[in-house]
Amino acid sequence: MKFQINKVSLFKGFIIFAALAVGILALSLSVLIASAYGQDLDKLEEPLPKPLIIMDKNGEVVSEQYSVKYTAVPLSEMPETLIEAIIAVEDHRFYEHSGVDLIGILRSALKNLRSGSIVGGGSTITQQLAKNLFYTSEQTYSRKIKEAVTALRIEAKFDKDKIMELYLNQIYFGEGTWGVQDAAQVYFGKNIQDITLPEAALLAALPKAPTSYSPFQDEEKAKDRRNLILKLLYDQKTIDQNTYDQAISAPIQLRDWDLPGLRGKFQGYVDYVMEEAMTQYGYSFEELQTSGLIIYTQMDPVVQSAVEATYKMDELFPESSNEVMVQSGAVVLDPSTGGIRGMIGYRGQYFYQGLNRATQLKRQPGSAIKPLAVYAPALEKGYTPNSILIPGIRMSKKYICNYQLFQKGF
Repeated sequence: MKFQINKVSLFKGFIIFAALAVGILALSLSVLIASAYGQDLDKLEEPLPKPLIIMDKNGEVVSEQYSVKYTAVPLSEMPETLIEAIIAVEDHRFYEHSGVDLIGILRSALKNLRSGSIVGGGSTITQQLAKNLFYTSEQTYSRKIKEAVTALRIEAKFDKDKIMELYLNQIYFGEGTWGVQDAAQVYFGKNIQDITLPEAALLAALPKAPTSYSPFQDEEKAKDRRNLILKLLYDQKTIDQNTYDQAISAPIQLRDWDLPGLRGKFQGYVDYVMEEAMTQYGYSFEELQTSGLIIYTQMDPVVQSAVEATYKMDELFPESSNEVMVQSGAVVLDPSTGGIRGMIGYRGQYFYQGLNRATQLKRQPGSAIKPLAVYAPALEKGYTPNSILIPGIRMSKKYICNYQLFQKGF
């Protein structure tokens, strides 16, 4: 009889434990779903961030600064081959599922179980769009659940073509480019509607691993990935044998790539202007770069160019005894306005947001302070350029004087 009581008690305990586990699981899912429903899907169609524009004294654009730069283009202007390539490699059931591909999830779940960790997610294009806008890239089940719920909401709000358009305009393609238009410009120097089939396949190769498959980093690896996508298109009968043969044999032709012209120009001066805006008006770096503000400066591009050219002339500077370049900084002011016509705070290679020795270093100004701290106050007190001061009189430290505490040299 005692044995029967213990067995019944054990069964009741199991039921209570199972009920609690189910309740906790249900509560956790409810929280995750509620969090996903808290995302504002209208953000997907918000205007793209505008760059910060900095002008010189003549009203000409000196620099455009941006955190993420991308140019939206309608789906109708994108090559059909690009769309087909993206679907083939990223989500071949894109037009069949409702945002979440259960078959893909089951396939990925089996792969994850075999590995003992999350190695793949079976994410659809819609899920990738949701993650790109709302979530981080952390490999957790909670993120995947929120991503899936958000994807279902996106599919309920937008049609497939709109989702594809949003995706292709906002996904990251490496080398600092977001969206197919800017990717086409950076990699090939073309507008997106002008790219070829091999170029479309190469762009389709990038979202999975933008750095690893970048042709600027590893051209052979990028070509192998491109050809894999071309093979998928051939296997799916999207392209014929002749088109496939020509495409895989095509060389990768990249544009000569450098910093965008207005991004690296006069960068030391531009960094100073941005630092002042952040300090005085409370912008964060990210906010300032996407603010769309236009800042007018007193920069004279002729003066600024001359200052930078001068600082490249090593013969004008002393040689260093320890093979480290002697550094310097300079500011050219307009005495009538106090406007900064030119500025430089370094010699040699400049690093983005690097040290500006003209504005950021605190140094004893030496005799350079005398016109402001000595001569100007003396003139206000009635002294003239003809006034005579007797040298050799020792002065107290509370007065402005030379290092040796004598008047000599005033």
